[in-house]
Amino acid sequence: MNVQENAQVKVGQFINKRTLFISVCMALTFSMVMSFVMAIVNVGFTDILLRVWLTRWPIGFLTALPLSLFLPRLFNGLADKLNL
Repeated sequence: MNVQENAQVKVGQFINKRTLFISVCMALTFSMVMSFVMAIVNVGFTDILLRVWLTRWPIGFLTALPLSLFLPRLFNGLADKLNL
């Protein structure tokens, strides 16, 4: 099965493995980077930076994951309507 066939969502299927993998990786990456930057902004390069970051990152991930699963479908539909 090539990539194009694997990327298509079948009727009655909510999300395929490829889309789920990409969404989880994107949420993981963006939440880690954004929470680290915000921890630096809030506490600076101090001895508590790592502790603050590791306690805030799961909150960011739990926020980013559902968004990364649902928003791409919404934006794909919008792009189709706009003929982009």
